[in-house]
Amino acid sequence: MIDLPISILGTNRQRGNLLGLQPRLSTSDYGSAGRLYARIDTMLQAAAAHGLLTPRTIAVLPEYFGTWLIAEGAPLATLYAQTISTAMAPLILTNLPAFLEQRSAHPQNALQSALFRSRAAQMAASYHAIASRLARRHGITLVAGSIVLPGPHIEQGVLAIGEGPLVNMVAVYRPDGSAFPQITPKIFPIDAELGFTAPGKLAELPVYDTAAGPLGVLVCADSWYPQCYAALRSSGAELLAVPSYLSPAGVWNQPWGGYNGGTPPADIDPHDIGRISEGQAWQTYALAGRAHAAGFRAGVNVFLRGRFWEMSADGRSVGVAGDQIVLASKADSAALLNVWL
Repeated sequence: MIDLPISILGTNRQRGNLLGLQPRLSTSDYGSAGRLYARIDTMLQAAAAHGLLTPRTIAVLPEYFGTWLIAEGAPLATLYAQTISTAMAPLILTNLPAFLEQRSAHPQNALQSALFRSRAAQMAASYHAIASRLARRHGITLVAGSIVLPGPHIEQGVLAIGEGPLVNMVAVYRPDGSAFPQITPKIFPIDAELGFTAPGKLAELPVYDTAAGPLGVLVCADSWYPQCYAALRSSGAELLAVPSYLSPAGVWNQPWGGYNGGTPPADIDPHDIGRISEGQAWQTYALAGRAHAAGFRAGVNVFLRGRFWEMSADGRSVGVAGDQIVLASKADSAALLNVWL
């Protein structure tokens, strides 16, 4: 069992908990679904050893956790490439017929879109297998982090793909390993995602009926917009999970550059742009600054750490319960963050 930094808010009152999983991963971890499963299973074993897993536990993985499964089974030239651009060529060549078919079927889309579509079936299958097995093995509800897939939907408890646009989405798994029938799409893609993934609609945000209470999920940037909170509260959500991804390394302590991809809400102070840090902005305008005022009991915001080709990840996971806040360890490492309900 690995020794992980653990941040805890509250005490166990037998009402369940929100468990933020902040893994530190690298591109090579995605070469095998089995290896990726083992990395998260080890974190959950550590949580269990500290009494943090119960039948009412909701564990949360970060944004893009499933997206890098595009590298599963890739040649070493892809896994150990220094940049995404140099990684793409050998990856395309290993899957050339499917790539050419998607390129022909969607000529208006970029090369990266054809690559994602050509590998989508395997990505969806591996994401589902990993998340389903983890939820079932540990008897927990699992917010499985986000993955980019075309036309994603749930068929009889299993994640499936379709012919629609690429969507950055999250599936949530029950303790029996089946997926809830709804998925959560990202409503406000950031600039880098616009044109590559399709935005969801507020009306598409589901509420998941879990043993710990009704749960809403907001994918990363969506947690910066008050209308997302209002939509989930009006549907009965009381708990929040926010899977996030932030890049590059070090940006958490750098000056905040303002909203990215969407129109800033009316309640932000424009003087904060460039004055406060990125981390302070997350604590002011995302989950930590909005959940309590919006009427939510508790929530967790988790980040992916590590390096994926030239992209290094940053961010400190955050937990809230009422007006109380807890931050994960400052270390650039895997960590657990627990909020007792």
